[in-house]
Amino acid sequence: MYKPFIQASNLALDLLSKLDVPGLVCSKAHDDDKILFHQNDPKNMAQQHQGERSIWKPDVVIVSRTSANKVRKQSGQAYKDEEALEKPTQQFQWTDVRSTVEFRHKKIRTGLSMPPETNTVKNYDIPAATSSHQTSDARKLSSMDN
Repeated sequence: MYKPFIQASNLALDLLSKLDVPGLVCSKAHDDDKILFHQNDPKNMAQQHQGERSIWKPDVVIVSRTSANKVRKQSGQAYKDEEALEKPTQQFQWTDVRSTVEFRHKKIRTGLSMPPETNTVKNYDIPAATSSHQTSDARKLSSMDN
């Protein structure tokens, strides 16, 4: 369930990291600080804060490659992005998590149907482009005629 989302998100991050934007530093190909989406479910994350223990189990976490390397199965080898699709063998630490993503699935409510398994691609005729200025000018002309 998480795999397609993680693959698409990490691909998008990878492609965006290659953009040359004035004022932004380009990401290096294997930058250890480079962020990625990583499956976390079914692992709990626990933390002590102000004397209280917090436990949470986020579905997907956004972490650095360095943090992802800490929870992997085979230490001592180069981290592969495909490992982000697998559940971690150890818990991520809260201090390593930059953000989380939750997936919620509820039963179908009465009156709602499931979306189709596939969608048919239909031809789409693109309307003639009009700017908001042209549209407002046309309205002004129209109101003057009346």
